[in-house]
Order: sequence, then C-alpha cells, then structure tokens
Amino acid sequence: VHQSLMATDNEMIPYSVDLPQHNLRFKLPKEIVARLSGAQIHYEFNTKNPLYIKNGFYSVAEDIFFFNGPIWTGLYGDFRFDFMIVKKLSDLHGDILTINGLSEYLRWWLSKDGQQYNFNFENISISGSPWVRRWKDMLNQRDGGASGEAEDNEILSCPLDENMFLQVAFQIRDSHTTRSLKWREQAYLFREASKATIVVEPKKTEVESKTSGH
Repeated sequence: VHQSLMATDNEMIPYSVDLPQHNLRFKLPKEIVARLSGAQIHYEFNTKNPLYIKNGFYSVAEDIFFFNGPIWTGLYGDFRFDFMIVKKLSDLHGDILTINGLSEYLRWWLSKDGQQYNFNFENISISGSPWVRRWKDMLNQRDGGASGEAEDNEILSCPLDENMFLQVAFQIRDSHTTRSLKWREQAYLFREASKATIVVEPKKTEVESKTSGH
C-alpha cells in the first residue's frame, strides 16, 4: 500500500490518480487493502504512456480479492476491480463527451465484431457525474452448487475527453466449490461501497486556480 495513504475512517482507504485533465479519487474497503494480491495502483497517467499507445487502454488500478473457505472447501470466489483508461477507436465518428454518445459508442464497440454483448444498459449519476452503467449478472441465474463458474459483471464508463473514457469494472466470480453463499454478500458490499466513492473531477485551469487563490 502506498505510504502516503491514510484511512479517513475505519472502513475505507482513499486513493487518488492524476489524469491529464481530471483527478480520479476513490476508496477501497480496508479488508481489500489489507489483503491485496500485489495491487497495481498507478498514481498518475498520461497519454504518452507506451502501453496505452500500444494497446489502446491502460489500467491505473486493478487487483483481485480472494474469498477462501476452509481447507476442505477451497476457494469460494473472488472480487475483481479494474480502473482503466480506454482510447476511443477511430472507426466510429461519434461524440463520446456526451453520456448518450458514450452509451451509443459502447454498444457499437461491444458488437463491432458481430458478437452479442448481452449487457443491460442505463445512465446513472455517481458523485454528481454522469456515467454509463452496463451489467450482466450470471451469478443469480445459477444454482450455488452447480459445477463451473458464474460471474456478476458491472462496468461503469465516464467520458474524459473526445478521445478517451474511464472504465471501472467490478466482477464477482463464484467458483461453485460450495453451496455457501455468505461470501457473496460481502463481495456485493465491497462493490457498492467502492462504487459510491468514485469521483472524477476536472482540473482547474490556470486562470481558475489564480482566481480561487484570491
């Protein structure tokens, strides 16, 4: 955990990422921070990042939290989060600065290879900022004792400028090694608590900074 991080209360640990035109702030539950499996938290990002240029996306914060049962049970499941900067593809000449434009772009982006994305979509507000929320819940459509894995995916997208957007993905994955589903309640609490703290704040211009200083 970064040495400068201090808990503002007994439950959540704050993080901050410096983006080109915005400040991204969010908090993670202390249980996650205490047991992060080698978290990759990057405290600043710019568009000249080689991986962003090469791949068209870059994760500024991501990790997996494992819910382990007794030794005879094994892994119950896991909770994953990923805060990612995504570059807009040039194929579609749309305006992703508006929330409806970003929603339209995401639908095109997810189906451009002829695949059915099967996500539900809605526009929401988090900390006063508009977001596109898409989700696909396969956990509650499966019996807890079924074989194989099931997932609950929730992905939030927020425009940053005309060429890129922030994507925050939360995934709860069930290994189905047991019929115990109590851990899921904790996973959902982790997701909702983290989601509620996300703030994307435009940086002040030099003129605004000077004005506010008087």
